[in-house]
Amino acid sequence: MGLSNGNWISKGAKHIMLKNAGFSLVEVLITMLVISIALLGLGVLQIKAMQYSYASYQRSVATIQANDLVERLWAGMCALPASRDTIAAEWVTTNTNSMPSWSGSLGYDATGNIPIYTITVSWQDGKIKYTGTDTSQVSQQFIQKVSIPVIDCS
Repeated sequence: MGLSNGNWISKGAKHIMLKNAGFSLVEVLITMLVISIALLGLGVLQIKAMQYSYASYQRSVATIQANDLVERLWAGMCALPASRDTIAAEWVTTNTNSMPSWSGSLGYDATGNIPIYTITVSWQDGKIKYTGTDTSQVSQQFIQKVSIPVIDCS
């Protein structure tokens, strides 16, 4: 049996040095580097998630606005197609300031038996960039088509 004295063990005439336990400074620095890169990656991931969440919110607003115009058209169905421009103008006035560079339009195609209305909502999204150096705003567009029959309500 050997006697222990600090970092040395004595076994008879031989002295054996014990291996130091614990971490060296290089190991600690490498660990800190790996953790900091991982945290930076998580930060970028969070920023991108917020950007795409806002883009999803804007698309939801555009969908709700288009459905609002569809409901207005159905409510005024007895006066269609003559009143479609008036209904669309009121809808545009209501929603103009809802998103950046918002514009809305109502198209009308009466070539078939039932007219087809095309609702287009456009806006600019400045939070989503497709390249790192792109500083322009991205134009977004939502298009919805709906068929509303012509009915004589008299």
